[in-house]
Amino acid sequence: MVLTTVREAYRLLHQADVTNTSDFEMKIWRIAWKLQVPPKVYQLMWRALTGCLATKFQLNTKYIPLDQICPMCHQATETIIHLLVLCPLQDHVGRGRV
Repeated sequence: MVLTTVREAYRLLHQADVTNTSDFEMKIWRIAWKLQVPPKVYQLMWRALTGCLATKFQLNTKYIPLDQICPMCHQATETIIHLLVLCPLQDHVGRGRV
């Protein structure tokens, strides 16, 4: 069987019941897959939800020595949640104001 999309691979994994996904995580994935967004947005969501975005914090866990402070706000550690939700400057970047 050849898988053509990430969605098909994800469904196959869940049918095989090899993941340890909670009910809450399943609800988030169901909502995410129903969104009408370009494929690159799906990939960004997948990377964020699985902890695979290359933030400074994530790179540091892979033994890449970096200053972990957010380069935009210089106020907190650059984690996935900070980068996409909590950074006070993320709203301006999304709207092209920086």
